Amino acid sequence: MATHISAHTITRNPASVPEDSLRKFCYSDLFGPTDPDLGSDVTTFTQEQPSRSIEKQSTSSFQLRYTINSLPTETLAAIFDECRRTLTARDGATLLSVSRVSRRWRDVAIHSPFLWNRIYFSTSRRCAAQASLCLERSRNCPLDLIVQAPDKCTLHQRSLLGKWVNRLASNACRWRSIDLHFYNLDGLVCFMLSSTKAPHLTHVRIVLERSANSTRLPVSSGIKTDVLSHLELKGVSFENFRPVDGLSLRRLTSLSLAEVVATLPSTQFITLLKEAPELEQLSLLGDVVQMGGNAPCTIHIPSLKSLTLSPGSLFNFKHLCNALTTPAVEELSLHHLLTESMEAFVESLHFSDPKYPILQSLELRDPIAFPDATKSFLTEFPSIRQLTLVAYRNDAHLPVLDALAAVSDAQEESPDVSTCTCEELASMAAWGDFDQLDFDRAVHFCSPPKNKLSILLLRDLETLGVTPLSEAVFKSLKKVIGNRMVAGSPIKTLRSSTYDGLPLGAGSWLRERVSLGSI
Repeated sequence: MATHISAHTITRNPASVPEDSLRKFCYSDLFGPTDPDLGSDVTTFTQEQPSRSIEKQSTSSFQLRYTINSLPTETLAAIFDECRRTLTARDGATLLSVSRVSRRWRDVAIHSPFLWNRIYFSTSRRCAAQASLCLERSRNCPLDLIVQAPDKCTLHQRSLLGKWVNRLASNACRWRSIDLHFYNLDGLVCFMLSSTKAPHLTHVRIVLERSANSTRLPVSSGIKTDVLSHLELKGVSFENFRPVDGLSLRRLTSLSLAEVVATLPSTQFITLLKEAPELEQLSLLGDVVQMGGNAPCTIHIPSLKSLTLSPGSLFNFKHLCNALTTPAVEELSLHHLLTESMEAFVESLHFSDPKYPILQSLELRDPIAFPDATKSFLTEFPSIRQLTLVAYRNDAHLPVLDALAAVSDAQEESPDVSTCTCEELASMAAWGDFDQLDFDRAVHFCSPPKNKLSILLLRDLETLGVTPLSEAVFKSLKKVIGNRMVAGSPIKTLRSSTYDGLPLGAGSWLRERVSLGSI
């Protein structure tokens, strides 16, 4: 259970406050009782203290604000930063609200440039004004850019977007990350990506939504950077994104390719992997790599630690699973598996033994296969310590949870000592070789073995992630947690994206038995 930290403690010795306690403080005491990890109704102010009067709340709020205003500037800025990164809308509206609370808060916000380095731009006038303010107040800090163009632009919106593209491109030397989301190109985003030198750019995300006006990206990207570490492309082919020169992949650690318009030939994919020797995370969603024909039988990625796969065509998925050789993978995530794709993946596990020798974590996201197929599928991963189940319906995981809660009676192994037959006992008694204590011990050793509970599925499981949650899911979780605790294979951590679906009192029951986290 998390330890509550008071404003008095932060004021007297802010350096001694752990980061997680500071986060709990800025949520629970500054912005209300909501726990960011648990959701809005697990622990609320009105549930904990329903009898507290409005006058006492006002007095406490005044005292708390007075105490907060006495915090060091660095501590108060750190609290604002945590709230900005977790609570704020992408357009910076929360920071503007914070700066209006008091003169003290305004001074801290304005004189902390790193709080304003996230630039979110769309074609609305309000968003453009806030983006301009953030760009000005961020000064020389590295910029995190988010540009979202609408499906259809009016003449005014197109003009406004064009001006902002030029303005952002002129600050390319400050880019740290860019996130582009658009439906059609209109030549504007292409201009932003052409002949752009961004020496500090580490993260790139480009999403091209499928629409009647969007085909292949008709431009060879001109981004030039040597420090790119994360690249995510959705709806954009990698061969169209990458420039002839200027984009180095030697520091690339994370690559995600999804819903590409043109599949990448397996030979080019292998060439790409050779240019990224430090690649640790790979996501291939859909028919990204073209397999079959002259495709190599092995795609070796020795440095890969996290792998995410989502099947497109069954043919491509089957050959890709067979070809991938990733001995260092610790985290595996599988999306939208049909029964056929589950069977194809299981076959690939026996293609090379062992396929994932040090696998620790498995995620099944939106499985379309029948629950019985999912349960039998999990038996192929007996040594995993973390399992995450994500689905659209809150009842989709019930059969799997029931399987995790299932136990059986197993005979307890006898101690490593020799037992005595009745004839041997009689002979020993006749010669007086043992006393009553020896006799009782011998009878105890000869007694039939006792039965104990034994877990049937995933004995080493310690962390379980389930989302969404509901009352029915909670009932199954109680069985899972209780049965596995009695059987000696306890669940230590429960994770979910939100805990809002739990019934009243469920949060307290869970916190007494497991640690709670977020997905």
